[in-house]
Amino acid sequence: MVYPGVMIAGTDRVAVDAVGVAILKLMDATPQVLAGEIFDQERIKRAVEPISCPPDGASCSKVEGEE
Repeated sequence: MVYPGVMIAGTDRVAVDAVGVAILKLMDATPQVLAGEIFDQERIKRAVEPISCPPDGASCSKVEGEE
């Protein structure tokens, strides 16, 4: 178990998660965390996918073909 001794706070959940992953990478946490880039982590990658919302915001869906 890794205990880096830091607290992360912010209003941007994705940014807080990304900082958390960065800290875990610095601490050599687990092979899953160490593999790939920060924004290649499944949870963070999903969170930053583009979405398409109509003006009324009733329903949103992922924009196909966008990175």
